[in-house]
Amino acid sequence: MMRTGYYIAIAFVIVHGLIHLLGFVAYWPLAEIGELPYKTTLLNGRFDIGSTGMRLYSLSWL
Repeated sequence: MMRTGYYIAIAFVIVHGLIHLLGFVAYWPLAEIGELPYKTTLLNGRFDIGSTGMRLYSLSWL
């Protein structure tokens, strides 16, 4: 029974890490992801941080 919980936790952590990797790849930008379009603004366009700011923001996804 403990092994099942262990494997579920490991699977959750792996999926969570892959989601963070998608955010990094989309906002660096290393690839084009349709659901995560590259933009240079945050908070619905309130803050324009430029391409360097977006690269710093993408590091926060890691």
